[in-house]
Amino acid sequence: MRTLLALLFALGLTTSSTAQSNRLEPAKTYAVIAGVLEWESDTLSSFSKENRRDQGLYDRLLEMGIPAEQMSLLLGPEATNENMIAALDAIAQKAKGGSTLIFYYAGHGYPGSKGIYFASHDAAATIESPEGFWIGNIESIVKEKFKGDRILLFADCCFSGGLADIALRLKESGFRTASLTSSSLSNTSTGYWTFTCSLLDALGGRPLLDLDGNGKITLGEAAHDVRESMQLVESQNHGYSNSGVKGDFVLAEVDMTNKLGAAIPQPYALRQYMEVSGRGTRARAARIIDFREGMLGLEIQRYSKRDIIWKDPMELRTRDRPNLPHVPTYSKDLFPQALPDDIAEKTASVNGKYEGLLRKIEVRFDFLENGSFSDYGRWNAKQYKGHANLPPGYWVYVYPNWYIFGNQSNAKD
Repeated sequence: MRTLLALLFALGLTTSSTAQSNRLEPAKTYAVIAGVLEWESDTLSSFSKENRRDQGLYDRLLEMGIPAEQMSLLLGPEATNENMIAALDAIAQKAKGGSTLIFYYAGHGYPGSKGIYFASHDAAATIESPEGFWIGNIESIVKEKFKGDRILLFADCCFSGGLADIALRLKESGFRTASLTSSSLSNTSTGYWTFTCSLLDALGGRPLLDLDGNGKITLGEAAHDVRESMQLVESQNHGYSNSGVKGDFVLAEVDMTNKLGAAIPQPYALRQYMEVSGRGTRARAARIIDFREGMLGLEIQRYSKRDIIWKDPMELRTRDRPNLPHVPTYSKDLFPQALPDDIAEKTASVNGKYEGLLRKIEVRFDFLENGSFSDYGRWNAKQYKGHANLPPGYWVYVYPNWYIFGNQSNAKD
């Protein structure tokens, strides 16, 4: 049935009762919000709880009119792997036809045995502990339980761009899906709430994000603001994928009580990023939002909020866009072709440096942290990313496998 509806929609043959509104409708929106800033294990670094923006996102969705009973908020100790799966399952089952499902996570993200994992409160990025919430759970639960049509995936953590793969696979199953994340599939992310601050601005209808001045904040305009913030403020790539939800999808109406500042005199421009230097501190990026009495009003990102500072234009210089590597949106376009088995094993031996292959284990997503090759050296791990009973030895990564050798030869490299 879902495939038939997708075909009819593509052909423009759906009736008004079948076609979805091209905007976020609070009464038809369901959401799961999970945020973890501290973990049971001390192997994962914690973040300050000051003005936490995951709670702010939940509050914003309530203000927009999404009923509390259509949302699940899991913060801190509540956001265990089991609870995150259960909450997503319950909310997906509640949703009715024609509805939108929002999933959001803030915390740590990392590659694991099956792909990208989000660090639930009971997770730890070590060999002895659970890996956390596997993002593939989103795909399986949505396919099995969700009766709606649209999914919006958001995440504020390292490697969060892995959600683009989930969005693509859900599209292939007939769902309209989009992902917008603080990082790409292959990079880490800032410890600041920069991404979520941008998301809150979009959902709050901030006029600054209304690039075409039509009184609406679209997904594309939100993605533009995220891109500018992550690149120019945090010097990192973000993630954005359209898998059936186009950029003109309306997230919010512009809040007309939140007026834009005064006209910005040339050669400066509204939203332009400048560099602001403080005493004894490195230059920080800040964007122009106002002009008064010869002074530019600039918005600067703090840990979990954005402050306004006033500067003489002569004290500023334009913020240069960082030279960031191009990162494909989807993993299928990122991972290299694996070497033939015999060549891969020879490569892993590092020209005879290691001998006596004991074990070969596949950990495809370790490519994101190690590249195609890594000579890690001696390690006595007994478990690693879903693989157990591992022998002590010398570890070498040749995509997509780890090779564990028993001996290091005396021959020189």
